[in-house]
Amino acid sequence: MKNKRLRNIILIAVLLTAAAALFLVLHRTASPGTQFEILLKGERLGLYALAEDRDIPIEGICIVSVRNGTVFMKESNCPGKTCVHHAPVSNGGETIVCLPNQVVIRVLGSDADVDYVI
Repeated sequence: MKNKRLRNIILIAVLLTAAAALFLVLHRTASPGTQFEILLKGERLGLYALAEDRDIPIEGICIVSVRNGTVFMKESNCPGKTCVHHAPVSNGGETIVCLPNQVVIRVLGSDADVDYVI
């Protein structure tokens, strides 16, 4: 019984270490974004610079905010408000999605079309 418990602890430690290493690799290789686009129901509403602080209202549905080189959902009329609680994004390829309102915020950078390079 002790042997099985020890193997489980070692397995969990290895998996946590691997997850942490993957997180660090992905975080360090992300390219900083310069612009972001807002999509509503698959249609591009606009392309904006991350360098300019501003609030962007989206057709009475939500408010997208740009502050200090990051973009985030400031307000939304969706029921769960998951998009509002999402951390600000600033690296190429990162997104914030509001499914009920079909709003997508996608940061563009030099490698924004590439998810990951091995």
